[in-house]
Amino acid sequence: MNKKIFLVMLAFFIVFVVFNLKSANAIYGTDQESETSKVSSIALKADGTRIVWSTDGYSKDGFKVVWSKNESPTYPLRAKDKYHYFTDANKNSDTLEAFDGDGIYYVRVCEYLNGKCYTYSNQIKVTLGKNTEETKPVACTLEYAPVCAKNGKTYSNKCAAEKQYKQEVAYEGECKSTSVKDDMIEGIKEKADLLVNNDLQEILNELKELRNIIKEQQAELTYLKTLMGEMKIISEEARNSINSFVSYGVDDNTKKLGEGERAAVIYSFKEAFGKLPENEQELTDVIKIASGRWPENYNQEAELRAREMFMQIYKREVNEDNEKDMSAVKIMAYGLRQRAENRNLNSEKKGIEIFKNIFGEVPGTTEDWNIMQAITYSGATR
Repeated sequence: MNKKIFLVMLAFFIVFVVFNLKSANAIYGTDQESETSKVSSIALKADGTRIVWSTDGYSKDGFKVVWSKNESPTYPLRAKDKYHYFTDANKNSDTLEAFDGDGIYYVRVCEYLNGKCYTYSNQIKVTLGKNTEETKPVACTLEYAPVCAKNGKTYSNKCAAEKQYKQEVAYEGECKSTSVKDDMIEGIKEKADLLVNNDLQEILNELKELRNIIKEQQAELTYLKTLMGEMKIISEEARNSINSFVSYGVDDNTKKLGEGERAAVIYSFKEAFGKLPENEQELTDVIKIASGRWPENYNQEAELRAREMFMQIYKREVNEDNEKDMSAVKIMAYGLRQRAENRNLNSEKKGIEIFKNIFGEVPGTTEDWNIMQAITYSGATR
């Protein structure tokens, strides 16, 4: 065969092969771009048996949670490893259980992409099983049964006054003197004013934090875009206020909650009121919810849904005169959080077990966790 003709035919053959390979990649999704990881870091932390993670990118195929009594759990699994798979890219928490006896388990979360794990989180230790969590004092409930302390201030209930604030109760009911205001409420209003005016530096000074632009960008990617969803566009000022709250908190209590819990507070507000907080009053209610205080605003639909859920859980109607019943309704309707220093992981573990017995699964959504909080902290009973 003529050498020139052979070279021409070889060139055509190479072009043919390359074309078909590109076509196959396009059809079957095996091109390099489709396998490119969009997440470069995953930060993982634990709160009892519950774990929470945050990322700096979007994982289109979701996440794998892997845990084991052996260090560095991985996927595909080794012997005596276990995993949970979440397809929701916005999922950022899970509740773990012992499967290989009580004790310490090692946990990691990975970005799941095209059938395998790419970026892994840091490894953490979680104690699982019976009688393994640290013992903490019994937490105060969130019921509103006001008492007046001898310092002349009103507290939400006797437990909060005596255990949280170390104040001796003078009498039941709100303080009769109107000259003394609730310090917590006044502080909450001040923080809301700082948020709405985007006075972030003053908040950071109180928190003893430095501003972290990367942290703010991660919070916006991880939480704010999801929160916006199909909601009508809000102002840039409101976006900044919400993102500042999620990124840093506004006081010692909301700082301790962590980003995931602070974002969940915004989700709870959105579920209750059908909108995101935009003004000082609404941001005040957000901080109240995060601090276990009843919001000023009221939403009839949210409370009706909570009453229906109360019936499903407690198998009876809400007793309007029972403060614990009303506390359960408020917690489920608005997502009131227990203050960080009053949380009790043993009580929450029992609350999760009760939730699972009622609904057949562990809490997964913001609404689910609100229900678990009500079961754990309201004090309502069947």
